Amino acid sequence: MAMGTVPRKWVLLLYNISFLNTPLPIFLTGFSMWRYLPVVFCTLAIGFGSSARAAQEPVVLASIKPLQLLAAAIMEGGDEPGLLVPVGASPHDYSLRPSDLKRVKTAGVLFWVGPALEPYLQKLASQLPAGAIEQHFLEAGEGEASAHGHGHDEAHHHGEADLHLWLDPDQGRRIARTMAAVLATRDSANAERYQRNLERFEARLDAVIERNRLRLSLPAERHLFVFHDAYQGLESFYGVKIEGAVTLSPEMQPGTRHLLQLRQRLQQAGPSCLLTEPQFPSAMVKRLTEGLDIRLGEIDPLAGNVPAGPEGYLQHQLQLVERIADCTRPTTQ
Repeated sequence: MAMGTVPRKWVLLLYNISFLNTPLPIFLTGFSMWRYLPVVFCTLAIGFGSSARAAQEPVVLASIKPLQLLAAAIMEGGDEPGLLVPVGASPHDYSLRPSDLKRVKTAGVLFWVGPALEPYLQKLASQLPAGAIEQHFLEAGEGEASAHGHGHDEAHHHGEADLHLWLDPDQGRRIARTMAAVLATRDSANAERYQRNLERFEARLDAVIERNRLRLSLPAERHLFVFHDAYQGLESFYGVKIEGAVTLSPEMQPGTRHLLQLRQRLQQAGPSCLLTEPQFPSAMVKRLTEGLDIRLGEIDPLAGNVPAGPEGYLQHQLQLVERIADCTRPTTQ
């Protein structure tokens, strides 16, 4: 029978079905519409199956913002990692709230620096539900690698632990590699995506490192002092010389004797730069630098003002070096 002679009720045009991503015209002739209901149900099943697979991605929780940024780079294209210690709070002495306890205990993956920085997580991390993974990157004390039942990254330096290891780009790279391996173990269905994201992250990090080295290539015209003794990794990686710190530990207020000694060093150094941090009081800095040739800047090792996302860690690396260069180097190149 020619197409033009077929009654209209015998011809059904199904076009641009909402369950499909691409337009698909189907001409049905001589058959009842009911025969094709299984196709619709099958399509629905595929859609629900995709949603179910997406829902199976583990809930990932990072203790601090820099780890959240690294996890976001590896998880790009999927769910976003959560953050435990809020921006503006110090991870050194944070007090967990009941809601924090619930989030940790329901996480599928917990990334944290380690008991040396976050002692309040040590016991809690061992109480995760079956199938969950906790991964920390430093041990207590000197940071020596040790074997235990949970994940552990042995990439850090031996000897005295650098609690702010993420500031070192090499350590950031190693943390990202560990995260990719952990996530692939916990969520094997997306292992290829994690690996692709890791490769993309490393390539972008190489470009950032090259840009930062160029930014620091001009000789410093001011001596560099910092508020918090936290930048050993950044200092050693880029060859930046830090003359001194206002406080060795954020949990301890510097004593009068230490401040007097530091002020004397600032006077002897001549033109200098002091990088403060948003978490610490400015009144102390004012008393310390009053009457001296000091250029002030602000730097945040915890990336508080960096937008969370796949590019966040790279943006933080650029920001750190930019703040150091702006404060110690000539303003024009």
